[in-house]
Amino acid sequence: MYTYKMFLSEDRIPYLKKGKRLPGTSCKSPDDIFQMMNNVFHSRELPEEHVWLLTMNSKLRVTSVFELSHGTVDMALITPREVFMRALLTGSTSVAIVHNHPSLDENPSKEDEGIAKRLKEAGNTLGVSLIDFMIVGDNYFSFKEEGMI
Repeated sequence: MYTYKMFLSEDRIPYLKKGKRLPGTSCKSPDDIFQMMNNVFHSRELPEEHVWLLTMNSKLRVTSVFELSHGTVDMALITPREVFMRALLTGSTSVAIVHNHPSLDENPSKEDEGIAKRLKEAGNTLGVSLIDFMIVGDNYFSFKEEGMI
């Protein structure tokens, strides 16, 4: 599993550049993802919201991680365009979105609920499943586990 960044060519065509290799971390459950976010990305220690995209293959194996957004103390932008552009460029069949709440309160806001619904609908249209939308804080909130997506 690698981190990736997206760049634009001289012709303004998006392309991906592989970053650092992540330690062999299993991400088969929301708890596994929560542990990785804390151990690798130190999500509990960040003073602003960050949003990460985990892309997966058809066997639900995480193949890449992107930092999509770095926001303020109480918000970060997420749009379906940025999520699914990266997912399609990596050939992913499914994705998960994870973001931190610097307050460490993992309960979702109305904005979190709204964007999770929009991402689920966009993914269904494109044939790329949103398998989870997670918020990490002291613990985690999984929209999948709560039956919200």
